[in-house]
Amino acid sequence: MSKYEKFVRDRITQLRLRKGISEYQLSYDLGHSRGYIYNITSGKSLPPLNGAFCDLRIFQYYSGRVF
Repeated sequence: MSKYEKFVRDRITQLRLRKGISEYQLSYDLGHSRGYIYNITSGKSLPPLNGAFCDLRIFQYYSGRVF
């Protein structure tokens, strides 16, 4: 796992916990299947880059602030 992949996974988890929602709920809030966030944070997949920026809307961040 690259440093980038670990950072993305850890940051999604950190922001999700700060918001106080489950992986399941975050997946649905973003309009994805129930396992979407789990697959990212567990290392099974990474979000496509264009999808990652769109998905940040749930955290009310813009890309410069997250990265």
